[in-house]
Amino acid sequence: MFKNMNVGKRLGLGFGSVLAIFVVAVLVTILMLRGVEQESRQVAEESLPYLMSAYELDIAIIEMTEVLTDVAATHDPEGFKEAEEALAAAKGEIAKYREMFRRENDAAALKELDDLERGLERFHESGVRMAKVFIDKGIEAGKPLMEAFDQEHGVLTVAVEKLQKAQVDEAMSNSRDSVAAVVRVTVVLLAMAGAAVLFGILVSLFITKSITAPLARAMDVSNRLAEGDLSVDITVDRTDETGRLLSSMKNMVESMRVLAGAAEKVAEGDLSVKVEVRSEQDILARNLARMLTTLNGLQKETDLLITSVQEGKLDQRGNTAAFNGGWSELLAGINRLIEAFVAPIHVTAVSL
Repeated sequence: MFKNMNVGKRLGLGFGSVLAIFVVAVLVTILMLRGVEQESRQVAEESLPYLMSAYELDIAIIEMTEVLTDVAATHDPEGFKEAEEALAAAKGEIAKYREMFRRENDAAALKELDDLERGLERFHESGVRMAKVFIDKGIEAGKPLMEAFDQEHGVLTVAVEKLQKAQVDEAMSNSRDSVAAVVRVTVVLLAMAGAAVLFGILVSLFITKSITAPLARAMDVSNRLAEGDLSVDITVDRTDETGRLLSSMKNMVESMRVLAGAAEKVAEGDLSVKVEVRSEQDILARNLARMLTTLNGLQKETDLLITSVQEGKLDQRGNTAAFNGGWSELLAGINRLIEAFVAPIHVTAVSL
């Protein structure tokens, strides 16, 4: 079916296939880039903000620690309000994490977050209690509570650092995924581009061969015809432009064979051959037909002269005006031959 397709359609199909591969490559790249975009968005909108939130939580705890420690040292109860504000800020950061873990349906993380919030409240209560003891009962009474407060702070710091590490790990993982996705996109794009180029080369070679092979056959036929070889056999096995070219050449060869056969019969003396003139442009057939007409006319004139001589009509001559060139000269020569033959007869007749 492909070899019967027009050359234009064949070229269009080949280039269209290459274009289709490029379109598929672009679509695949777009889809993969969406994955990269999602990974990058997760880093920008989730990992980094929540990592910053973890550091804000740590800062709030440090601020609460410093404020309550200052209250214990300065006996200024105004610091309790600042500690409450720091506690509220810390709980606000925890609330952000709780919302995220609920979206992710992470029950284990939610439990750890609840433990962290309870630990934060205990830490605040421990700090307030410590500061009040320092204010009301003095340094010696407050030292044991200071140690407990420090222990609570250590436990809380470990929990916050764990949360920070989880966010750092997630951000790093998302970043690595983004880089890996970019690498995959690059590899796929290069692979599909290479496949498109390779496919284009194969298609171009195939299309070129499908065009040049019949043309080479046509050139071989033309060269053999130029050498006068009419035995060439042309097989037409396609209907495209090259097939139509070969079909036309086949018709030409068959026509030339007919004319060559007619010329061969004429050469053998058969003047009854009929030559079909197919058009006004059929110069070869028209001239061959004219030659047959001339030869038939010359044969009739010759037969007439022979019959006349046989019947004693010695004054009969061939009509040289009806012929041109060598044919006229040939008939004139026959006329002279008859005159040379008849002249002595006339002399004898006069003498008698």
